[in-house]
Amino acid sequence: MHLGGRRVDPRSPREAIDLGIGLLSEDRDRLSLLTTMNVRENITLAGLRRFCRGPFVVGRREVAAAREHVERLRIKTPSIESGVGELSGGNRQKVVLARWIETRSRVLIF
Repeated sequence: MHLGGRRVDPRSPREAIDLGIGLLSEDRDRLSLLTTMNVRENITLAGLRRFCRGPFVVGRREVAAAREHVERLRIKTPSIESGVGELSGGNRQKVVLARWIETRSRVLIF
């Protein structure tokens, strides 16, 4: 694959994320979401480093980012703290999309 005029060959998910590549898997429940976690955690997980100060997550920044994506993508959820597994299939897909928008992915593989 070529990205930005140079050949890239990511060897791990972290390397792909760092290169700006996101994946929206067909099987979102098994391969894209952590169904035991909530909406906020699923949205911010891949870009969690941006919400950290040292080893600690700055919660209010993480919450603000998750709320923004829920509003922009019109994710129907009672709360960003609701379990992602409680959402409809379409809204779970929007949560995955929000994750890659949050990481500012340059390429999305559907």
